[in-house]
Amino acid sequence: MARVALTDLKRAATSGENVFAVLMDAARVCSLQQITEAFFEVGGAYRRNV
Repeated sequence: MARVALTDLKRAATSGENVFAVLMDAARVCSLQQITEAFFEVGGAYRRNV
């Protein structure tokens, strides 16, 4: 279940669609760490310029 949700989340993030609904579905079955790692895999680390 979590694997499917994470796959859907990565697909949504890379296709440019709104990830909110997919993220909420993933949050029901995945840990915050799993979701963070999925976003990191497809988008890299966010670093603010200070």
